[in-house]
Parts: sequence; C-alpha cells; structure tokens
Amino acid sequence: MFLDEPFASLDAPTRFRLVGELADILAERRIAAVFVTHDLAEAADVCRRCLVLDRAHVLAEGELPQIIRQPHSRRIAEIVGTENIFEGTIVEGHSDGLSLEWSGQRLAISRGNLAPGRRVTFVVRHEDVRLGDPRIFAAPNTAPRPRQLRAAAAAMMQLLGIQVGNPWIWQASAPPHEEYAPGQEIAITVPPAAIWVMPE
Repeated sequence: MFLDEPFASLDAPTRFRLVGELADILAERRIAAVFVTHDLAEAADVCRRCLVLDRAHVLAEGELPQIIRQPHSRRIAEIVGTENIFEGTIVEGHSDGLSLEWSGQRLAISRGNLAPGRRVTFVVRHEDVRLGDPRIFAAPNTAPRPRQLRAAAAAMMQLLGIQVGNPWIWQASAPPHEEYAPGQEIAITVPPAAIWVMPE
C-alpha cells in the first residue's frame, strides 16, 4: 500500500486514534506499506524503517530514533526538526572523550575520534538540554547565565528559546506546569553523551 499523508487534514484526537488502528492493521495482516508523512510521531507509530528524502534523493535510511539522534548531515538534522544545530572546533582529546570549543565555551563530548583543530557541526535535541538554578555551576557543560526569551506552549511540553551569548539561541523543553518568564536567568546543562558531532 502507498499512503501519502493520509491523516494530514484530520484533527489531533482522530489522527491519534487512526494512526494506532492503521499500525495494528498493517501488523496483523502483514501488509507492506510505504507511509509518507512530515509528522515524526506518525512515522514512529506506523513505520519500522525510515527513509529521509530530500529533492528525490535518499539522505538516510534506518531506525527513526537513531536517525533523529545521530543524523549524518546538517540537512538530515534540519529535516527531522533538530532545533539545536551549531558549529564548533575540536580542541583536544582525553580519556573520557573530546573537548569542543563553541562560542568561547568548552563543551565535553563523550564519544568521537576527531583530530584537534577540526571544524565540526554538532546537534543537541531539545529534550536533552537540562534546565536548572543559575547559581549552581557544578555540572559539566553548564552555561552560567543564559536568559529565556520565549516559550511555545503545547499540551505535553513547552519549548523554550534560551539566549546563550549573542546571537545564539538554544531550544529546551520543559513540562507545561513549570513557569518561566522572558528575561529570567536559567542555567542550561548539556550531558556530554547528548552532543552528536558531524564532521564538516
């Protein structure tokens, strides 16, 4: 079956119900299907394998969680909706991984085998950016006094735009019940394992 965005015009509750029903039917009847969508949640619910297409070219193929968290190129990261895409320079390697210089800050990375001086693009998923008290600086990869600029509310989470330096904006997510005000100082921490590096 070829299914070209079959749920695009439906309201959210109906779409959620039908996506689950479709996934069950395809699995029970063992029907092979090509499912076209721009919605990552739909793809995760229906598909076992994922192809990322751009201008009729396949950029990536594999399991969707791996493609999202470990994209092979900046374009793939953009297509799957990665919010935090930045460029930096590898400065040194050590027993625990690498150090990356970005906007005057050193970020620890837990994996990779790149030579010092190499320019790289790196990504961090918004759900991996941790928010905390700006008075506490004990954790690695903590930007001390970024300011929250804007928040986009959703039913399950809010997406925060946080200024780290100028003009850098990091995206982070938070539960909807937590309150943040524009201009509020927030410490953001990025675990070393959450940083994925792509060689330029």
